Amino acid sequence: MNYMMRFFLVSLVIVLLAIGAVRRSASAQSLSAELPFGGIHLFVVQCTCAADSLHYILDFTTNRTLALLYEPSSRLYENYNVYGAQYQLGSYMPTGQQCMITTGTSCVGIYADGMYGNQPGTGTSFRAGFRALAGAFAPLWGSDNARGPFFTIRPTILRRSVSK
Repeated sequence: MNYMMRFFLVSLVIVLLAIGAVRRSASAQSLSAELPFGGIHLFVVQCTCAADSLHYILDFTTNRTLALLYEPSSRLYENYNVYGAQYQLGSYMPTGQQCMITTGTSCVGIYADGMYGNQPGTGTSFRAGFRALAGAFAPLWGSDNARGPFFTIRPTILRRSVSK
């Protein structure tokens, strides 16, 4: 009996060592320094000295307002929608960039917390839901503006999605 117990314990130790040597650990790693954000899109400031815009987002992860630069090279979700009053989810890269706005003959910079990231992307994919919500509030805007003042951005065309 003592021999069988010793054989069993030695076999168990060998099996556990073999499993420990073969086992691989999985962990999520990122090569970028992008931070996640998610919250309500408050308003937009157009940067008139550059081809970008400054978006203010009430971030639920940090409980503060983020000022993020949207550049034409930013990666967007399927509906390409970063304008309008909706929730946004994505990542941003903390940078020292500024939104440059024309003042007279020169440009003045407005501080930005960062710029929209590319991993995984930014925006919302709920455009139809927001149009339905806007339709519910159509009496507030009048019948000729039944969809509300929401904007849709496409990669090459910026158009206002309001029926006239």
